[in-house]
Amino acid sequence: MSKGQLTRQRMVDTATQLFDRQGYAATGLSQILKESGTPRGSFYYHFPDGKEALAEAVVQAHAEQFGANISAVLSAAPDPITGARMAVGLLAVQVAESGCTTGCPVTSIAFEQAVSSPRLQAATRTAIDGWVALVADFLVAHGTPDPQARATVLVGAVQGALVQCRAYGSRQPLDHLSTLVPVLLGS
Repeated sequence: MSKGQLTRQRMVDTATQLFDRQGYAATGLSQILKESGTPRGSFYYHFPDGKEALAEAVVQAHAEQFGANISAVLSAAPDPITGARMAVGLLAVQVAESGCTTGCPVTSIAFEQAVSSPRLQAATRTAIDGWVALVADFLVAHGTPDPQARATVLVGAVQGALVQCRAYGSRQPLDHLSTLVPVLLGS
């Protein structure tokens, strides 16, 4: 990566952590610049449309990373129930290791900004659609009935469980979800 690409990536990584931890609205540009060690001019060079453009980049980067993680887990699974449980288990470990302070920056941005920002609504919708498609394709490959609907419910349940993990300071909502995977997948 070039120096410019590294600077841009550092801003995206910092904003991802901050948006995830404290939300979009509560995260100011000054905090992002300070914590990423980036001069204001570099920010506007990489994100001339401002904070909204940075949030769009955060959503896209997280969608790709999370999608790659889902793909890796599912490709190692022998069946849908095992795959879903493995994916939920991985998230539960990550949540627990963070002290239940991590969740999903895409969810945070969607919840706060999707109504007021068509740009961020489109970005978050694309991210979620991508995750649903990954899960649905896996379910199709294993002959699961109603794969699109089941994938949509499963991704939504994961997002909701992540919110609950933060609210309760516990990974238990993800653990409960893991036990109910057979119900969600119709087995």
